[in-house]
Amino acid sequence: MPSDTRSFLDPAVLSRLMALPLNARHAMLGGVSGKHRSPVRGSSLEFAQYRKYVPGDDTRRLDWRTWGRSDRFYIKEFEADTNLRLCLLIDTSGSMNYGPAGATRFDYARKLAGTLGYIAAQQGDGVGLWCLAEKPVEI
Repeated sequence: MPSDTRSFLDPAVLSRLMALPLNARHAMLGGVSGKHRSPVRGSSLEFAQYRKYVPGDDTRRLDWRTWGRSDRFYIKEFEADTNLRLCLLIDTSGSMNYGPAGATRFDYARKLAGTLGYIAAQQGDGVGLWCLAEKPVEI
């Protein structure tokens, strides 16, 4: 792929997109606290569900009001938040050179990957980039 010194992050596009959050559609596992929902229960402020008490559970999570109404012990569970690990893949094969100079498929893919990566990084999420090619490619 030809490389040039032009910036592939358009400030006008970034300023319009910064107000839009990049959210995961499904709950996911992650090792670091973040903005996205996790299937694992944690200690955030958002209530998730009640479940029956099992010996060995932390008694600090007992809901005494529910015990008073039902005469059974229930544990209050809360949502856990995690970070998103965004993996961006760019096809860098010869077919991506199609189009006029400065507006090839590769140029569009590079701008899109740069913009999505920037937004994710601004949210505190991890970003990785992989280029799929036969030879090493400089982005």
